[in-house]
Amino acid sequence: MPINRWRGSRDATTGDTVPWTREAVVDAIANLRTRQTTGRLGFERVDWRDLDLSDLDLRSLNLSGAGLLGSDMSGAFLMNTCFLRADLPEFLVGADLTGADLSKCVADGTDFTAAKLVNARLYRGDFYEVSFVRADLSRAFLTDALFHGCDFTGARLDGAEVSWSLNECTVDNATAVGARGNVLPDAVVIVDGERVPAIEWFETQTSLVRLDGDEQPDLSDLARWMDDFEALA
Repeated sequence: MPINRWRGSRDATTGDTVPWTREAVVDAIANLRTRQTTGRLGFERVDWRDLDLSDLDLRSLNLSGAGLLGSDMSGAFLMNTCFLRADLPEFLVGADLTGADLSKCVADGTDFTAAKLVNARLYRGDFYEVSFVRADLSRAFLTDALFHGCDFTGARLDGAEVSWSLNECTVDNATAVGARGNVLPDAVVIVDGERVPAIEWFETQTSLVRLDGDEQPDLSDLARWMDDFEALA
């Protein structure tokens, strides 16, 4: 069934628009992969709200502007998938978002528990009361992002490039070793139940050195991506 953006999928026989289902998503992706072997598959502004898409192979899709509210992508393979300006799913627990693009997204209560966001781009994203518990954001790009009331307990932000507002976020056992950038001077984080200046926590973390040879982010790529997004703004 061909893609019909927000309205749903279109029945190939009757031409009627029908709501997306898990099976229709799987079929549509498989059909596109047979015809397109490179680049991201185009699912811009698709309506996948409230769908169970857990554990599916959704890598290298273009979900820019997609409606994903209420959907479950827990355990899904989302490497290199683009969520630019999309409404993020409710659940991304344990999902692999390595290299994914979540720029300019708004997430309210999304669950990224134990998700892998290595080298992911969260440029200019707004994240409210989001769970990043035990998530791996190593070498992620968090420039100009807003995080308010989020839970980073046990999260890893080592080597990340940041320029963010990290406010009222819990950072118990989180690490940001080798991260580079800055946080707003008046922001606070919560450590062991105590509110402390975010800049103090961040500077303590960035002064440490990892011993496992983790690489730093490629800032030339960051500059290129930022130029691309400014052009789209």
